[in-house]
Order: sequence, then structure tokens, then C-alpha cells
Amino acid sequence: MTSLLKESGNGGTPLPLLPTGEQQIA
Repeated sequence: MTSLLKESGNGGTPLPLLPTGEQQIA
């Protein structure tokens, strides 16, 4: 994923970034 702090396709809410720089999918 290249989107940083952007709306996620799953819920549409900004998710916190993991230490690796990827979006956290819970």
C-alpha cells in the first residue's frame, strides 16, 4: 500500500500506520 494516512478501501476511515509504513488492517 502506498497510501499513507488515507481513507482505507475497507471502511473509509484513516487507519494508523504500522512501524513498517503500511496501513493497519484490523
